[in-house]
Amino acid sequence: MATYPDDAQAPVTAFGVLADTTFTNTGAAVTDFNLPAAVDHRGEVVAFIDGVQQQTSSYVISNSGATASFLTAPNASNLTLKTISLPARFKLTRSFPSVTA
Repeated sequence: MATYPDDAQAPVTAFGVLADTTFTNTGAAVTDFNLPAAVDHRGEVVAFIDGVQQQTSSYVISNSGATASFLTAPNASNLTLKTISLPARFKLTRSFPSVTA
């Protein structure tokens, strides 16, 4: 289950996959991996380390949306990165003005 942005939830299988790529034997030192398609937000990337879906908080998007930078090197046999088609309504962040009396 992925959370977009903070309060709405939907399974990642509900969104179309634009592209995916798999890296094998990533090692304990490599943290940056090129995405198969550029994205605007880390919520548009789904990462699987050895088949286990990772939280979006485990990586950031860098290099103008072309790279997923993991906070800790995944050291995985298989790292799969998928870019998904995220509808605009899930990208919306609402803020409310402060009200004082």
